[in-house]
Amino acid sequence: MRYLGATGLLGGLPALGQIQYTDVQPDSVAVKDGLGLFFDLDQDGTEDFGVELFATTSYGINIDAAVVSAIDLYGGSGAAGQYVVTYAYSGYTSGTYAAAKLNAGVAVNSALDFEAELPMGARFAGTPIGFPWEGGATDGFLGLRLDVNGATHYGWARLDLSSDLDTVVLKDFAINLTPNAPISTGQTMSLVEDFERALSLNRSGNVVTLELRDPAINGTFEIMEPSGKLVSTGTLNPGLHQIGLPSSGVYLIRLNTPELVWTKKL
Repeated sequence: MRYLGATGLLGGLPALGQIQYTDVQPDSVAVKDGLGLFFDLDQDGTEDFGVELFATTSYGINIDAAVVSAIDLYGGSGAAGQYVVTYAYSGYTSGTYAAAKLNAGVAVNSALDFEAELPMGARFAGTPIGFPWEGGATDGFLGLRLDVNGATHYGWARLDLSSDLDTVVLKDFAINLTPNAPISTGQTMSLVEDFERALSLNRSGNVVTLELRDPAINGTFEIMEPSGKLVSTGTLNPGLHQIGLPSSGVYLIRLNTPELVWTKKL
């Protein structure tokens, strides 16, 4: 559970992770054997990652491939990967790591495996190897880890990739600016920003009106004096709540959910 103190009892606690989101307008497009896609995940003026599509020939075999890589291959940055079995015979298997194709809402954090350079897809003489992105993707996500002066930050990038590995489109990306803090693929705001956007809270005299507009949020509320003495409590459900106060004066309201505790002065 995470805590945000707007004032009063929890006022000395640190702020939660800040999400920096970049919508690529217009979408950035790269084609096979072109210059590739390169993007600056944390928007500090230095490109951090690239996606390249290329075709080559080895021993007379045509090879098409898509590769994601950190610009600094030795600095700790990389893309989330998964182990892929590429050969199996009579109980023997071998394989390699490839870039994972993530769905929306997947946590990008230290539990994932990251590599500085990973294939997304490859075809040998037109035959797919079995890497995650080879069937193409619409709104597929890369999980990313970025090293910034020795601090680890997690992020994501959303891509379209054609099934023939000829075209890739970068749509948007985001990073959690708090070191070591996770981010979910597709997440554009912090947990607290999401919560506050779904909340309306007003006081008029001795009546507090609270409206919760997100049907996924549930929990409890508590109203207390600055000393911590509890004066009211109840269930926090989506919809409109009107809560009476015992008298005029200063109170604190605390909203408790499974994800965070949010406190504000009334």
